[in-house]
Amino acid sequence: MHKLKVLICYSLISTFLFTGCANIDLSKEDKDPEAFDDETIENSEEDSMPESASDASTEDETIANTEEDMDETENDSEELSEEADQLGEMKYLDLSATYDPEDEESFLNGIRTVVNSAQEEEEFLSFFVPDNTELEMVEDSSIRIFLGTNDNECIFAAFISYSDISSFNYDDIDEEYPKMAYACKYKVDDATLEATFDASVKGDEVFDAIYDPSGDGEYELINCLKPLLDYQEKTYIENDEGQVVKVEYTSDQYEYGTYNSSGEVFLDEKGRPLYRDYYVTSGSRFSYYLYNEDDELVQIFDFGGMAYKGLDSNPDIEIGILFDIYLFER
Repeated sequence: MHKLKVLICYSLISTFLFTGCANIDLSKEDKDPEAFDDETIENSEEDSMPESASDASTEDETIANTEEDMDETENDSEELSEEADQLGEMKYLDLSATYDPEDEESFLNGIRTVVNSAQEEEEFLSFFVPDNTELEMVEDSSIRIFLGTNDNECIFAAFISYSDISSFNYDDIDEEYPKMAYACKYKVDDATLEATFDASVKGDEVFDAIYDPSGDGEYELINCLKPLLDYQEKTYIENDEGQVVKVEYTSDQYEYGTYNSSGEVFLDEKGRPLYRDYYVTSGSRFSYYLYNEDDELVQIFDFGGMAYKGLDSNPDIEIGILFDIYLFER
């Protein structure tokens, strides 16, 4: 009997141990923390790597395309910067805008008269130009030009022989005098932006590279600046050496109007337009083209037409003359 009880107990203990062990999970994943960490790292690395060689190639292409786009953007920026650096500003000053009917002295900034000798030229300059102004004669040919400055004012003076003014038709005058004498005073600060231009262009070729300041095509009033226009009929005058020194032109007044319907352009030794005189209904007008030592056009003075009135103290001196001034700034 005692032996039977021992066997029953042993059987119960064996059953318990077997059943308990069967319910306990002895897997390595749950019981070995170091093994768990290694697998987690391995899985993370697999997730972060491309799934295939094609995926890696796609990423490389994306990076390459991005770099190409950046290079193109940089090149475009450099080209725009270079173009901006090559653009200059053409500024414009209408001297008549500074004339004030309530201030007659303001009309003295643009005057005209006739001189008959070198002495009268000097008297005209001394009347108009302040004593402390240094004048420089920048042209001494068929037109004589003086430039100067006084404080913040600029001085321009021109003497043109009657024999060289086409609209006067004085072909029988061969002497140096009489001359038309013009002079004006102006301030550069009064000039405003009128157009842009290609600053890399030399000489009179700049007339084909003047643009609207908005960047939208050619400057609208370019025909007012160009010495010669395509539709004009031209006659070329040469000197004894065969060099063209003057171009006479006309155009159909009914088709193109009377303004600048005829005139002549005098050329310098380099073949550049030096000055022109042309017909307008209010009288003759003139344009003088000023270049620097680098063959760059720097200013245009366009002047003439009707005067406001004669000076009270000397009616032979006309005041309130129209001057249009263009400055090419680089």
